[in-house]
Amino acid sequence: MSGLTKTFIGYSSDLPRATLDLNFAENKSLVDNVSSNNLVTFTRASAGTYVHSDGLVKTATTNLLLRSEEFGTTWVNSASTNNANVATAPNGTLTADEVVENNTNAQHRIEQQATKPAVSLNYVFSVYVKRGTGTRNIALGLTDGTTGGYAALFDPDDGTVVSSSVAIGSITGWTSGSTSSTLIGNGWWRFSFSVTSNTATRLDAVVYLVNGTTFNYLGDSTSNMLLWGAQLEQSSTVGEYIPTTSTINSAPRFDHNPATGESLGLLVEEQRTNSIRNNTMVGAVAGTPGTLPTNWSGSTTGGGVTREIVGTGTENGITYIDIKVSGTTTGALFFGLRPDGSTAIAASNGQTWTFSNYVRLIAGSFTGITQLNYVLAYNDVGGTPIQFVVGGITPTSAALNTQRFVRTGTATNAATAFVQGILQIEAPTATAINITLRIGLPQLEQGAFATSVIPTTGTAVTRSADVASITGTNFSSWYRQDEGTVFAEARTQQSGAGHILAGVSTGSFASSAYLSKESDNLLRAAPDAAPANLNITLQTVSTNVLFKCSLAFTAGIGSASAVMNGGMVGTDASTGIPTIVDRLAIGCAPWNIGTTLWNGTIRRLTYWPTRLSDTILQNITK
Repeated sequence: MSGLTKTFIGYSSDLPRATLDLNFAENKSLVDNVSSNNLVTFTRASAGTYVHSDGLVKTATTNLLLRSEEFGTTWVNSASTNNANVATAPNGTLTADEVVENNTNAQHRIEQQATKPAVSLNYVFSVYVKRGTGTRNIALGLTDGTTGGYAALFDPDDGTVVSSSVAIGSITGWTSGSTSSTLIGNGWWRFSFSVTSNTATRLDAVVYLVNGTTFNYLGDSTSNMLLWGAQLEQSSTVGEYIPTTSTINSAPRFDHNPATGESLGLLVEEQRTNSIRNNTMVGAVAGTPGTLPTNWSGSTTGGGVTREIVGTGTENGITYIDIKVSGTTTGALFFGLRPDGSTAIAASNGQTWTFSNYVRLIAGSFTGITQLNYVLAYNDVGGTPIQFVVGGITPTSAALNTQRFVRTGTATNAATAFVQGILQIEAPTATAINITLRIGLPQLEQGAFATSVIPTTGTAVTRSADVASITGTNFSSWYRQDEGTVFAEARTQQSGAGHILAGVSTGSFASSAYLSKESDNLLRAAPDAAPANLNITLQTVSTNVLFKCSLAFTAGIGSASAVMNGGMVGTDASTGIPTIVDRLAIGCAPWNIGTTLWNGTIRRLTYWPTRLSDTILQNITK
């Protein structure tokens, strides 16, 4: 590739043509620069947050429907028949389905039930549609599955919105929202329709064939419509299409530095649960003292000070509460704010937990305050603290998204039964204090480091792992079995062992080659996982610090070299990579895709189908 070498700073000579170049940070997509195709299979069976280039904490698009391209599976057909894979879909594959009405006098529709949180939220339903046989219009509906909902009616010939709000049955507490029609080409349109729902826990996505504007009619057994790519999102506007199979799926996340806006690349994280049940301030009421969010509590030892809930809101996409503590202490002050109860989050001896929180100084100052402590407390079965992991923090008036504080600790008391996070203000007696703190999206998760924030509204929420790989012809089209060179640029947020950056395999540990971070904090290039085979130790990898590394190899018994950050060349001539592999794992173990997650960001991953020289390895990693 002629322009590829210019982006490898420190090396100006011509490089051989790469056959794979995933420049995640620059492209902010999974598209390969060489083929201009998306070769990567990516899944995350849950929502996930990331920092956008504008500094906002956002949630990646998540498709809540199953079998988004298989309308004969999971979907329920009513007075209609589904014929699978009968036409070319918008993505060029033979995966579009045909829905044919029967001769019943009824509604001719297909539908799928989705589970939604029991709160009022915006949802948008979208489907790719193409006219089949006949003159029917098509409607997209969102209902509660029992009493009714709303639908929007479209003409699939020209994309006209025939009606933007059709009441379906009798529904209260719902409002219809916006519609959109996007011409895709070759007769395909992407139609969307949104609603704001009430507290009903059920949400049905429905596609209707419509006779003009009539939903109930006598079908003719021939009129049909082509469908593909159904999506239901928790949003008011339609997002990028995310395919699903047997589970919901979410878009990959391309993270950014919240302070500088720097693009960090593809975010890959293991599964985590935020055990704080309500970190979005549901139930908070302004006042003096006001009402804390549901499940939150506050306590004051000493006297003379007043707590005030100034208000709630959102800054940089972070839901927050503003709390003011002021007055003159009449005793030694210990004011504690706890985002969940002392016996709400189960823990046990030996477990490591991490408490994180966005905190900003809004008004007042630290005058008179001896310490603002950030505390991880391990409690006994009665909720009494038996171990504290304590450290002070000093938030400033800088933007909230740049001030996320973290406290990690391991339980060392056999009586440990619960864990709790606490933000605590301390001041001596007879001291005037006045401080207002903005507190956003607290998180308490089992693990040795903080991961991306997981919003909660009433119960603990789990974010699934990010899983990325290249298999099949998407892999064999660019990979050379007998020799090659891989380059990676990445950061990790995790210390310790067992983090795989990238690797190839046939599915067994003994036939895998990979780049990994080991327990001694060294990046190791292991071109063959078989015992006593190659294991090249490189430089120390610091958490959250960008590094570049490259591995060049020949298959079977031969030589291999690895370099990190332009340093010394690590070599081993005893072996090479496995002679036949069939997959590339990105940010996880190649022998068991989806395990041993990288827990960090990957800026770039490039492959050349030749063994580059040691000098070139040093230059491209500088």
